[in-house]
Amino acid sequence: MKKFFRVLGGLTALSFLAAVISCGGGSTPNSPADDTLALEAAKRGIAIKYTAPDKAEHVTQDVTLLSESTSGVSVTWTSSNSEVIKIESAVGKVTSPKKDTKVTLTATLKKGKETATKTFDLTVIGTVSEQLRHIIGTVTPPKAVVYDSDPTLTLSNMVSGTTIAWTSDHPEIIKIDESGTVTVTLPAAKTAVVLTATATKEAISESKKFTVTVYPAGGTPTAEDMLSSINFTAKKASAGEQLPLPSEITGVSGTQITWASDKPQSLTVETGYSGEQATAHPDLRDITVKLTATLEYNGQTASKVFEITVERITEAPHGSSATYTFTDSTITYIHETIDHDGNHHTNGAQWAYTLDKEKRQITAYKSHLLSDDGRWIAIGSAEDKQLQKDYTEEYLTQEINEATALKTLSEKDPVTLRDCGRALGLDSSLTEEELYKELQNRQYIPHDTTYEEFAALPDDQKSTTIKQVIDSSKQMYIKRFNLSSDTDWTRILEAVNKWAQQERDSFEKEFQEWVNESKTPHVYAYSFHPFGGGQYSFETTAVYDRTKKWFEQAGRYSDNSGSYEVAFDLYNLPNAGFRYNNQGYDGTLNGDGTEFKGKNSDGEEITCNITDNKDGTLSVSIAGTSETYTLNFRGSSLW
Repeated sequence: MKKFFRVLGGLTALSFLAAVISCGGGSTPNSPADDTLALEAAKRGIAIKYTAPDKAEHVTQDVTLLSESTSGVSVTWTSSNSEVIKIESAVGKVTSPKKDTKVTLTATLKKGKETATKTFDLTVIGTVSEQLRHIIGTVTPPKAVVYDSDPTLTLSNMVSGTTIAWTSDHPEIIKIDESGTVTVTLPAAKTAVVLTATATKEAISESKKFTVTVYPAGGTPTAEDMLSSINFTAKKASAGEQLPLPSEITGVSGTQITWASDKPQSLTVETGYSGEQATAHPDLRDITVKLTATLEYNGQTASKVFEITVERITEAPHGSSATYTFTDSTITYIHETIDHDGNHHTNGAQWAYTLDKEKRQITAYKSHLLSDDGRWIAIGSAEDKQLQKDYTEEYLTQEINEATALKTLSEKDPVTLRDCGRALGLDSSLTEEELYKELQNRQYIPHDTTYEEFAALPDDQKSTTIKQVIDSSKQMYIKRFNLSSDTDWTRILEAVNKWAQQERDSFEKEFQEWVNESKTPHVYAYSFHPFGGGQYSFETTAVYDRTKKWFEQAGRYSDNSGSYEVAFDLYNLPNAGFRYNNQGYDGTLNGDGTEFKGKNSDGEEITCNITDNKDGTLSVSIAGTSETYTLNFRGSSLW
């Protein structure tokens, strides 16, 4: 199907196929079974979008309620606590409570007599709860170990006007009285004492536990003992989260701690504004990282390993209007656009994939496309084929009608805006200014001329302006179909009709070629890059595959500079494009990919001799010249 891409001005596969599917066609579900299937398909488009760094477990700002516009399916959102999250159109308006509050948002979908629901559990962070957590985070005991060289301990009892209450799980060793005074009694054996700090305000409390290791009289802690006492309790981290890393044993001099990660691509040890920290990076799966702390103390060295789970990412933005979502086996891309009439459109694609975590690579192929009515269409299915066939016929009919309209207009003298509107079947109720802008959108009027400038022209100059555009269109047809320069519109229309019939005749073959290409798996390296506001963009690049021929790779080949001054584009084998000397040549490769023959828009021919160096490079020589170029493989993104 990529032959149409070039006719349409180089549309990408996704935008073309989204147009194919959104054009309509196919049956309309009307039975209960069909309604149930429609609801299940619609549920996949129901989601909640958070403003970074918020997530379901930590909501502080309004949330966006996403529901794809699906034909015949109504969606109603409800909240279990409207005082905290109130539904207003497609937004969940958050009013921060004093205490952390769990809220369930429910989307109810209805089509015909069938209904379905999808629920989301959110935790809205309380203002007082958050304040108390901050306070509790500042009251770490000044010592992590206590032994007989200094058997004392002082605890903070008041922070920012808030009283801190302490309890001990071993009061016989560390006793805390009502006034907050601490008494330490050295034990007979080393004991880990858990101290709990509780801050309370407006009947809301937050607590945090700390461990202090107390040694018996005469006992001297070893480096291993010291390291075991550090207050590092993290077990998991989400993308972008920064885990503070203790740099010394609290209250003990000469106890420097160094940290190392066995998977720095997932959890990086670095120096931040407030000291050492481990920064988590996103991936397509949960990643278990071993974080090793090493302490040197009194000539001894000790190490301790902490296992941290870096939680997978499930969603990543792509620009301002598109989003990737991830499961264990699928990658889904949703793109929302608004046309010049203000209508909203949603396009999408889905890939099936397998993951190589160690190499950070995926093997993926495109499996589904999203229709404009919210249905996922399996590529290569009977429905897909019929929709594309319908679109192809619509497109070809449009091409014939446009050529016919231009022929009609060429025979009128003078020609007016209204003549153009009638010939093209535009709405007769449009004002002249609206008609002018519509014709500009269709490129019948130059974009560098405003309506006011056009309206000020005499009628004969208006006609001349339109005639110039019609004549430019004529020249484009002549080049497109390799016609002689004196060809008239009757012959052009014959050529358009002939071409349209050839496209109809080749549909079956080209459809199958497109399906085969879409379902051919390719290997992509992937990465996530900070996008701003705590979000990450998803980036992919096809990897050169030594087991495939050069023209079977997912990408293009270009000169070393990467400027694409000399480049091969592969779009519908054996068809290919070659760029050379600021000219684009369309043509074909021979069966083994050693020769390319093509023509540019002026009909000039070129022949290239190609040697595959089997290392991601090609040696290309231009026949009739002494010029030879080395072209490098440049992998495409997932598309």
